[in-house]
Amino acid sequence: MPDNMVSYTKQYFGLDYDRMPFGEIDSLILSQVVYYNYAGTDFDGSEFKSSLADFLKEHPTGNKEWEMPLNEDDELIRLLKMGGRHGNLRGCHFLVVKDDDAERQFGALTFEIKPGLYYIAFRGTDNSVTGWKEDLNLSYWDVIPAQADALAYAKKVMDQLEGEFYFGGHSKGGNIAVYSAMNLPEEYQNRIHIIFNHDGPGFAKHVYESEKYKKIRSKIQKTIPESSVIGLLWEEDDNYKVVKTKTIGLSQHITYTWLLENDKLIEVSEADQFAKHMKKILERWMDELNPDDRKKFIDSVFDAIEKTEVERFQELGTQTFKKMKKLIEGVKEMPAEEKKHVFQAFKQLLKISAEEIID
Repeated sequence: MPDNMVSYTKQYFGLDYDRMPFGEIDSLILSQVVYYNYAGTDFDGSEFKSSLADFLKEHPTGNKEWEMPLNEDDELIRLLKMGGRHGNLRGCHFLVVKDDDAERQFGALTFEIKPGLYYIAFRGTDNSVTGWKEDLNLSYWDVIPAQADALAYAKKVMDQLEGEFYFGGHSKGGNIAVYSAMNLPEEYQNRIHIIFNHDGPGFAKHVYESEKYKKIRSKIQKTIPESSVIGLLWEEDDNYKVVKTKTIGLSQHITYTWLLENDKLIEVSEADQFAKHMKKILERWMDELNPDDRKKFIDSVFDAIEKTEVERFQELGTQTFKKMKKLIEGVKEMPAEEKKHVFQAFKQLLKISAEEIID
């Protein structure tokens, strides 16, 4: 019995998509594979030429720009190199966009499941400071750049490929998969089977009340772990299932920790108290900061982070003392009014946290 998506890859290695239809675990796997860097390969083009196995034989590490905290990623790559259900999939239309000035980070790749059936994998937040800031911009922007990029990408690919589609992604990738499907013209939406949203953040309340969301709601399959924080953030719908994991806390966001029984994720009745408290705390905090205050707070914090000269959060783990010293200096150098604003926001967060925990 598989216990996670790597063991699923082993057990169902020899089954093609005629014998076993595409499902939620296949989407999980491709939502992970889209984090690899295919720039300068056949996957960059507009035709399906090379398979994942071909790519990984030439680029044994997947050209990863950062390491996952678990070794399952290396084991998944080893299996994909051998071909099989996932390794034999061919990909094209790889696109990555990163623009620090525009606070924009986007990535996507299209896979051919079989002739006439495709999966668009949207990349979630990478390890870049820009990517994480764009995520936080969801709290006050109507449309973040990655959402607009996802819509343009989906329309372009669907214009070029005749047939039907699955959309999917992990974290921000799940959010932009839903956003793109929701905003496509109806004739495109009719070609989409399922939109897989793996622990992606939600939307503003008015989006859930809109006709365009209601129109595609039945096609959304959202999954969140028991202690979800990301996936429950700004989530105003109960259209999701909670899945069991083998770890605790924020590390549950990593999909390798999600547990399976045969070809399905193991479902539990509801999110745990940690997830519910974090959702209340963060959303109440955001509600008490108006959009302009949220922008000022986020800009100020990330301005201080930029003073450390890191481009990726993993860099904070090297020369940590030196980087933290620069971060503190960055806070100290803030204009008085800006510094006051940041400290007031943190003070409000601590106050709300204490009230929610006592409650």
